[in-house]
Amino acid sequence: MVYTAFDGTEPDSNLVALCHDHHFQYHEQHGSSGNMNATTLAFIDTQMQLLEFSALQL
Repeated sequence: MVYTAFDGTEPDSNLVALCHDHHFQYHEQHGSSGNMNATTLAFIDTQMQLLEFSALQL
């Protein structure tokens, strides 16, 4: 993935750490934009719910 619209000057408050797999999964679903905090937090919430559901199925 190449970030052509960003040059590393985005504020730290706009950064949310994701593992490699979830990072690419997020961008496949949502693309890239200036401030992705809301969609990233919703993505994380969904992924956590999926993991919790999977654990209940064991």
